[in-house]
Amino acid sequence: MAGGEFICGQTGCEVICDPCAPCGPVYGDMMWAELEFLLWWRSGRYFPALATTPAPGVVGEPGVRVLFGGGELTEQARPGGRLNFGMWLEPCQTIGIGGSFLTLGNARARFSADENQYPFLAVPFWDAKDGLPNAYPVANPPRPGNIAIESNSDFLAADAFLRTLWLQGPVTRVDFIFGYQLARIDEDLLLNTSTTLVPDTRDAFLVQNEFHGGHFGLKGQYRWGALSLDLSAKVGFGNMAQRAQLENPHGSDGLLIHPSNEGTYRRDEFSYMHDVGISLAYYPVERLKLSVGYSMIFFSDVVRPGEVMDTYRGQAVVDSDWFGAPQVDPTRPAFDFNSTHYYVHGLNAGLEFRF
Repeated sequence: MAGGEFICGQTGCEVICDPCAPCGPVYGDMMWAELEFLLWWRSGRYFPALATTPAPGVVGEPGVRVLFGGGELTEQARPGGRLNFGMWLEPCQTIGIGGSFLTLGNARARFSADENQYPFLAVPFWDAKDGLPNAYPVANPPRPGNIAIESNSDFLAADAFLRTLWLQGPVTRVDFIFGYQLARIDEDLLLNTSTTLVPDTRDAFLVQNEFHGGHFGLKGQYRWGALSLDLSAKVGFGNMAQRAQLENPHGSDGLLIHPSNEGTYRRDEFSYMHDVGISLAYYPVERLKLSVGYSMIFFSDVVRPGEVMDTYRGQAVVDSDWFGAPQVDPTRPAFDFNSTHYYVHGLNAGLEFRF
């Protein structure tokens, strides 16, 4: 028979002569490409208290305020983009390959203050002498000083997958997907102080997480007329390569980095991830799809800057300064990997073209 006819039966789509159209929801031609604009949030970053005012600057003392840290940093939505692409490997569109790439804009948090804003500024810590909270004065009248703190967070993910037809009906289709997942989470925290009493200090906490693993899941569609509801869910398991670098670029003791914890540390951890999404789509013409939806990606066992910071100072405080002072506990501050979970989630707006 001519004209590309097909039979839709219990076993799916059977080619008669020319390549057939798919049974059930129409997916269009043999390839697809989708570009999505993302407005996503990250899970909050936790930091210990790193800047306080007024005197004595000790956390817990009456009237002392924490200016930065002391809890979870509230994250704002950041823009990003995701490219989805793929192709069917045979005319009946029962098996195909595809991939995606996603990146989010840098989430940067900054804090800075000097004696003009707060006559007294301090960096709180735990004192090695007695185990009690204390604070190092950075600005202390008449001595000027300033504190500058910056934290950055970057996220990207990519995957490649094989897609096979599992269930199909007149208005529904469900595909089974499995493949390879990559993700990268880079974050840092930079603590800088400047005062006339001692040399400037710079403590840098740099962390990197790289996930490699396999994933599997389902992708479904319910189609009615020019509208459709698309659902996807996948689970992945693999290795999370964690790296933490604690450094003091000025080469002297920092406030929270000392020879006892300075250095580069690496480890590999078994980790899992979840990736779910839901979207409502509209087809103004058959090969073009406009969509809006929500997605979330979750990772276990991620190391973050605030989790590797030890605010217990192992060097005694002498005359409000510890530089050159004797060691009370040479093992502190110490380094330890403290993993936590991490997720990104938010709204998507997409444009897909099939050709």
